[in-house]
Amino acid sequence: MKLVDSRRLTGPNVLWDRPGAVLDVAFEGADPARVIATWRTQVKRMLAALDWGEEQVCVRELPDGASLAISAPVDTLYAATDINDWAWEAVSKVLAGND
Repeated sequence: MKLVDSRRLTGPNVLWDRPGAVLDVAFEGADPARVIATWRTQVKRMLAALDWGEEQVCVRELPDGASLAISAPVDTLYAATDINDWAWEAVSKVLAGND
């Protein structure tokens, strides 16, 4: 598994009609359902810890991976990107058995 790209979405896009932060990740030899479920768990845990519990998550599965997005107000997109990166790091540790 590897992080391919990390971006800020400032408006309507292919994932949804709102701003947010997206990670594009590639899966090789990993169960996509498990990766996505683990990411959802980690990102929701982090959003709750930061009192961002109203934000939403969105996944677009791709043939070799997925786009993993969290919503955020435009003025917090850099922070949202960091949160998504932080969640992906946690996913990598959990799936490697280092949680």
